[in-house]
Amino acid sequence: MSKAYSSLENIKLCQLPLPGSHDAGAYGDIAVRSKAQELNITRQLNAGFRYFDFRVCVDNGVFYAVHGDDPTSNNYAAVASRRQDVGKNFIFEDIRKFCEAHKQELVILHFSHFVGKGGQDFNAKDDQPDFADLIREYFRDMLVAPQSSIPAYGACVTDGKQIVAIVDSDDTWNQRQGQMDLLWSTRSCFLDRYSNKYFDMSGGAAVDNLQAKIDYTLEDQEDGLLLGGSGHRNPNKFWVTQAVLNYAAVPHNGKSQNYYGARLMNPQFRDAYKNWYHGKDRKGVPNQHLQKPNVLLMDYAGYFLGEHANDPLHLF
Repeated sequence: MSKAYSSLENIKLCQLPLPGSHDAGAYGDIAVRSKAQELNITRQLNAGFRYFDFRVCVDNGVFYAVHGDDPTSNNYAAVASRRQDVGKNFIFEDIRKFCEAHKQELVILHFSHFVGKGGQDFNAKDDQPDFADLIREYFRDMLVAPQSSIPAYGACVTDGKQIVAIVDSDDTWNQRQGQMDLLWSTRSCFLDRYSNKYFDMSGGAAVDNLQAKIDYTLEDQEDGLLLGGSGHRNPNKFWVTQAVLNYAAVPHNGKSQNYYGARLMNPQFRDAYKNWYHGKDRKGVPNQHLQKPNVLLMDYAGYFLGEHANDPLHLF
């Protein structure tokens, strides 16, 4: 982002072209069926990813990354009284250290799918306020505060604000006074395009149908970017193009299903996104009715950049 600062500084965060990592914490020590990323968070940041989709699991006051029913050993942090029970390499610390070292970079963190381990729940009385406090504790001086109009990238970093923290929230998140202070709510600022058209297909193994599912998904994503109704792109909200795989669990030879699917899917979504951002349809034909996308969210983000791992600007 710093390399392209002069071109990006006046673009609102909700219109900024950003590579994103889906299930960003599902790397390392997690069941192969649930592995969504090969790179840890520091390596994903160094590779150019600036939007992170995090799923959160709590286990007795310690918060971990999770994907489906499979929690990882990758912890965000713990409440102060339990920090001695976990390792020191917190995901939150990795993100903060990166931002401190790169003052013109901005990172968006989206937290959702809050669950508990071993029969626990992610409860409104303790876990929600504790997790919200952790976000503020680690990032307070860097957090972009919620605003009625989403600010431009340059205005944020000039003010020393490098992190947007978004939570999937409902009214229970407001039970502790001031809890949502500095945290954005998806209810007011966010709309993702989670394409389910691949579920409409039947017959044969999911992998055999993967290209057809990709075609359906691209078609649906493009439809969402056309000027239209409530389910379409809102240029005043964060918009996430979900290029998720979500097909039958078929890991083999120690590799995740996402590894194999990403080799086929990610390059196609990369090329379609580039066309969309430049006012063309996914096949490269100019279309004045297409709105600009925002975040391109990918499984197996490491494969997404391939040989260009240190230069994400090749996208744009």
